Amino acid sequence: MANNWYMLTAVGEDRAGIVAGVTKALFEGGCNLGDASMMRLGGSFSIMLMVSRRTDLFRRKSYDNKKTA
Repeated sequence: MANNWYMLTAVGEDRAGIVAGVTKALFEGGCNLGDASMMRLGGSFSIMLMVSRRTDLFRRKSYDNKKTA
């Protein structure tokens, strides 16, 4: 049961709820967060997150999605 780590980067217009929306989606997808960096410049927002997910869960979820589709 290995973990693979990925860097997720998102950039866009700054607005309320961006962090909550991104982290909720990752949590619901079974992901774990490692390091995080966020910055606001003018009207823009950027976020970089280290994200992991157990590979066996990923394979199982992918298989289940194909099976029910």
